[in-house]
Amino acid sequence: MIDDVLNELRQAIEKSKDALRRETAKLRTGRAHPSMLDSIRVDYYGQTTPLGQMATVSVPEPRLLTVKPWDKSQVKAAEKALRGADVVSLTTDSLIPVIKAEWLEPGMHINNVRNNEAGPDVLARAHVRARLGTSTLFADRSTAEVVTGSDGMFGFIAGTAEEKKQIPSSPHFEIDNPDIGTVPDIMAGRWAGRTNDQQITFLNNQGTQGLQFAAVGGTAYNLAKAKGLGHPLPLEWFTQNIRD
Repeated sequence: MIDDVLNELRQAIEKSKDALRRETAKLRTGRAHPSMLDSIRVDYYGQTTPLGQMATVSVPEPRLLTVKPWDKSQVKAAEKALRGADVVSLTTDSLIPVIKAEWLEPGMHINNVRNNEAGPDVLARAHVRARLGTSTLFADRSTAEVVTGSDGMFGFIAGTAEEKKQIPSSPHFEIDNPDIGTVPDIMAGRWAGRTNDQQITFLNNQGTQGLQFAAVGGTAYNLAKAKGLGHPLPLEWFTQNIRD
């Protein structure tokens, strides 16, 4: 029994290590690189195709990537992908908006990962806007040493003024308006939610420090346990009573 569990664990660890190697290979500091888009797939004449096989990706500036499709008719592929969708999930690492307000249809729900993915036009088109929650960590971001990154995260940065300029900053701060209600506010009746199925709704995925992932993971664990799926692992493998 224990050997089976260890073998499954080893295989899972190796897969995770391989995935980590692939992802870290895309990381660049201070300069964009075409390999950052290697995992992007698009609909190309009915086939899911790597972006690099249907467009030229170049780096005209240190923090700018340009994509020039060889077939200009494929520029509308992103718009086509949204047609008829009930839920539009923006899951990119883009520094600029990836959808346009005119692509949205009545009844759509949009959610994001980064605050750059939806521009002011999309926010203005939404009838209902909400935030996932409120981050529990608060810090004064007005001091000279604090730099806010393109994804809304922030940190105390040491370095010269020129070095600090290499860190991208978000051009769309209105998306993080703290006066907008949260999902708990909607559930408690403190913030208005959708009132009909034709309204467009937008959820800004910010705050809660990853609580949504823990909630989904906990639900999946409980369902698997109830159905007798998987193998229980000793908790002492993952916990300790001393500090590293």
